[in-house]
Amino acid sequence: MNDRKPHLADNGCAAACLECWRGLMAKYGVLCVAYTVMPEHTHALFHGVSDSADCLPAEYEWKQSTSSAINELRGTVGVDMWQKQPYDRVLRTTERRRDPLAQTIRYIWNNPVRRGLVGTMHDHPYTGSCLETPAPIDSEEWWRTLWKTTVALR
Repeated sequence: MNDRKPHLADNGCAAACLECWRGLMAKYGVLCVAYTVMPEHTHALFHGVSDSADCLPAEYEWKQSTSSAINELRGTVGVDMWQKQPYDRVLRTTERRRDPLAQTIRYIWNNPVRRGLVGTMHDHPYTGSCLETPAPIDSEEWWRTLWKTTVALR
């Protein structure tokens, strides 16, 4: 967040973040593999699933869309919710294998636990994945769905 205030503590604001991610996935050829929405910031891992995948414009549009949605929900106008330059990085080839990737995903999912907001990652209502599966996050079925989805979308 731009000012580290808990703009996202309201359920409607957190839901707006998720809805915007889902809406941008097909448009930019990216899959939101893991996310968590904290009261004052978000964590997300995106995976490009096509040759034309581009996370930068997706991120830019997401910031614009969520700022507008959150301003509307809060009855404010023109409040920029996000930092100009977020912390982001590209995973190395060695980090895209299952064990290192699982570490990165669990880091994202366990952020609310480390902050003391919930007891387990499964308790946080805004921690998950945009994969279309009823499987619990971090289960074997969830991992199989991730790999199948990635292959199917290429």
